[in-house]
Amino acid sequence: MIDKKQAAQFLGVSPRTLERYTTQKKIGVSYKQGKTAAEAVYDEAELQRFKDALESKTFPVRPAVEAEDSVQALVATARATGLTEAVGSFRADLFAALAALRPNGSNSPAAAVVPIADKVMLTVPDAAALTSLSSGHLKQAIHAGELKARIIGRGWKVKRADLDAYLKKL
Repeated sequence: MIDKKQAAQFLGVSPRTLERYTTQKKIGVSYKQGKTAAEAVYDEAELQRFKDALESKTFPVRPAVEAEDSVQALVATARATGLTEAVGSFRADLFAALAALRPNGSNSPAAAVVPIADKVMLTVPDAAALTSLSSGHLKQAIHAGELKARIIGRGWKVKRADLDAYLKKL
């Protein structure tokens, strides 16, 4: 019988990992009374069987860093399986399709762009851009109760109809 620290050294793991194995019922443990509290003790024969099982297992090889882009993941898989030529033409077609979706052919990521004039709910900066009033002026109107607005998420949102009604009052 050996204590927790010796058992962890024997297996080549940390004491916390040894505790996890014990909690997962992979290793049996018994307790003996120490000076102040019960101490965990492990059977050497059982530890040896567990160590042999750990060493004989083969774990799947995974990349240390996951690919951020699904295209990169596809390319990495293709390289691993020898399909790089097929992926090369697919990748070029995919990038061409994505570029066609971008507004004005820009290099920014493709996103749904709704013109400010068509939005039903506006942020204060959007309302300022639409009305040519400053954000500060609109925030003062909100705090004074002259312009109806709500806090949705992280900022003020103004209904387009409420903004139009405020503009008619000016």
